[in-house]
Amino acid sequence: MPLSCALLAAGAAQRFGAPKLLLPAGPHETILSRAARAALEAIDGQLLVILPRAAAMHRAALEPLHDLGVRPIENPRSDAGLGSSVALAARTALMDGADGLLVMPADLTSFAPDGLARLVAKYREGAFWAVASANGGKAQAPAIFSRAALSRLAKLEGGRGAQALLREPEGEVAVSPAVSEELSDLDRWPAYAAAAHAFGWDVELPEAIRRAEEPAGGPFDCIWRLGETLAHFSPAQETEIVAWQTEGHSNVGAMGSPEVALRLLRAAALWELRRDRA
Repeated sequence: MPLSCALLAAGAAQRFGAPKLLLPAGPHETILSRAARAALEAIDGQLLVILPRAAAMHRAALEPLHDLGVRPIENPRSDAGLGSSVALAARTALMDGADGLLVMPADLTSFAPDGLARLVAKYREGAFWAVASANGGKAQAPAIFSRAALSRLAKLEGGRGAQALLREPEGEVAVSPAVSEELSDLDRWPAYAAAAHAFGWDVELPEAIRRAEEPAGGPFDCIWRLGETLAHFSPAQETEIVAWQTEGHSNVGAMGSPEVALRLLRAAALWELRRDRA
């Protein structure tokens, strides 16, 4: 039976203050799509991407991966905590007949496909209840839970995520070398900026934006707070991005389709990274 993956992407990113999974992570990539590609390389089953409600921009970011087995699932109870997303994924995997479920936060910045492959190889070695990443002597996600463990995952609720079950397992939990030397997530802008500089994501500033004048107050004054609500405005042309930047966000209300909103967020993030590096 196949091994599926639950990519957890339904968090509100309240500490970050922006839709962090939609920020750029290389040419034509977002944090979300980058994580999805890494997961797809490691599994042979479905990739279940658990999204928040009204996730139009997230779906647009995943559209290029539609034919690769990505299955976006909106969690209507995403505000109830991480447990509801894990439980939704586990119930779906059980109904789909999955052999096991790789549970992976979507905002890990230092994961690598080879690390996930090591995790899967360890899982295939024996009849483990779960196989977890080892980091600093602790078992943590990304982790693979066997079909026998999915019934417990399916009952999670509130803020209890999959990691809680690694501390109180019903069977043997094996550990695999960490996905990288240091697993880190994107809690705040400095963590993202550090990853962007380290991986070279900050060198992609569009020429049109390079030539534009920076609006007073910085590009994130408006878009940083709008996030998903941008998807509810009327459609707009991509050419308006430069006008939006140079006119101090005066026509941000015209930026409406999810695709245009993603381009706006990307342009603003790259501009902010340029300022951060300077």
